[in-house]
Amino acid sequence: MRLEVDGATAAREREVDKRRQKKERTDRLLPSRFLSLGAIDPISSQPKKNSTSSASTSFDLPLFLLGRCHHQDGVVLGADTRSTSGSTVADKNCEKIHFIAPNVYCCGAGTAADTENSTGMVSSALALHRFATGRASRVATALQMLKSHLFRHQGHISAALVLGGVDVEGPHLFTVYPHGSTDSLPFATMGSGSLNAMAVFEADYREGMGEEEAVALVARAVRAGIFNDLGSGSNVDVCVIRKKAAGAAKEAGAGAAAAAAGAAAPTGAVCVLRKTGGGPPTGGGGGAAAAAAGAAAPEDLVEVDYKRGFEILQGRTYERAHPVVYAKGTTPVVATKVMPLHSAVRVLEGEPAEAMETA
Repeated sequence: MRLEVDGATAAREREVDKRRQKKERTDRLLPSRFLSLGAIDPISSQPKKNSTSSASTSFDLPLFLLGRCHHQDGVVLGADTRSTSGSTVADKNCEKIHFIAPNVYCCGAGTAADTENSTGMVSSALALHRFATGRASRVATALQMLKSHLFRHQGHISAALVLGGVDVEGPHLFTVYPHGSTDSLPFATMGSGSLNAMAVFEADYREGMGEEEAVALVARAVRAGIFNDLGSGSNVDVCVIRKKAAGAAKEAGAGAAAAAAGAAAPTGAVCVLRKTGGGPPTGGGGGAAAAAAGAAAPEDLVEVDYKRGFEILQGRTYERAHPVVYAKGTTPVVATKVMPLHSAVRVLEGEPAEAMETA
């Protein structure tokens, strides 16, 4: 049987198909406005399911706080070192303070792959920008790159970030949420233990804190999250970004002028960013134009003190020198045992004398 469909009916069917396809594309985007309607889960930014059980293979990185230290125009960042996969501790000593630029660092909470790749992408883009312009990176530039990238993906990138740094405009501290919204505050916390850390900040933070006092406050806030939140744990990492003192900055300028003139820089004139323990590399680009003019590169005016393992709260349960090296011929023999094979081995085929013969 053959059915004839008139032109009007076919046009209506095509319009219905277009609307259905448009609705499917819109549903895949899952815009943030659907949060208020309960269409998606506000924690995972994924559609809600009827099932009560779920499995996840992502690593949750609950990041903690940071504070701003005013007396030396600096910023203090801090984080714990535990990453989890569901209810399992995946890494006891991971790094949550990421390198963005020589004067900008970022703490990340959320999915490990998202935080590492998002910050790495921005770090690479800023490095190219410094090489092309000969100028130091600004914190606002890193902020704009991060928020644009996260907003473009409508919350599907699970990266909650705390961005801190010092540039020509002074110290800056920003929070960046997974959907792309941002805040600028004198102190901030992010991650699963953020409420515990925020309680410490709100009780003890004050304007004009010294650097040592600010570092102690940040470490105390991170400890509050570690001791009261199961998703946080292990140790405390701290990163201090500060403006260099006037005398040191003057020496850095003298070193740049000497380098531009082809002479050896005087002792102590070369700026080296100090770092204790392991951590992301610090070092920086710099501008050829600034060096030729006899001025210090903007990175040389900033000091970064990355304190990996600032507080070891959950260290190893054993101690030993690593690696263990024994002199040749002195390796200790713990125990020896001689087992008679004739009594322990039963020959199934062949003659016993032939089966037990050794070379």
